[in-house]
Amino acid sequence: MSTAEHNRFFLTILFWALILEIMLIIYYIGVKELRGLIGILILVAITSIGIIAIIRNIKKSL
Repeated sequence: MSTAEHNRFFLTILFWALILEIMLIIYYIGVKELRGLIGILILVAITSIGIIAIIRNIKKSL
């Protein structure tokens, strides 16, 4: 696998993770469990940072 294929692979995984985390946020808002919501928001922040880092890496390689 080349670097571009690795970037595309990890970007796809991170986008799916972000979608699942958004679904969990919607669930925790409905249940009104604050501890779970805070944990999921931290995961969303980490996933978003990963997506931004990979996109920047792709732009640099072009």
